[in-house]
Amino acid sequence: MYLGGNEASTHKYISESLGKATIDTRTHGQTKGKSGSYSTNFQQSGRELLTPDEVRMLDNRYAILFIRGAKPVMDLKYELTQHPAIRHTVDGGGPPYIHHQKKPKNWLPGKPLFDLGAATFEHEKENPDYEESQDPQAFPDQRADKT
Repeated sequence: MYLGGNEASTHKYISESLGKATIDTRTHGQTKGKSGSYSTNFQQSGRELLTPDEVRMLDNRYAILFIRGAKPVMDLKYELTQHPAIRHTVDGGGPPYIHHQKKPKNWLPGKPLFDLGAATFEHEKENPDYEESQDPQAFPDQRADKT
């Protein structure tokens, strides 16, 4: 959805995303004289639906909606302050909405998979029996690097 903007790269992207249109041109030619002639020429040419400059100059009341598998749609933006339920919002003078969730009795039964409290990690410290040996002969490569 494009609601407007001032970035040149965005204008170019929107223009390219809109695609091109085919323009049919018909020209007539007539000569007068002894053997007057008349000719009609048909020509097709392509043009962007909106050039980047036209995208930039788009009236602020309009939005362009891109839906996958459908052609782009340009429509008027909806004025939220005109919505019938605006009085229920802070912008319409109503109280702020605060969500209070009541947990059912059987809400997430069982033991939690993860408890991120600090007390959780106190009893899960590494077992010293599995720590690396401090014996210098156990890891000769490390001893050689230190000397």
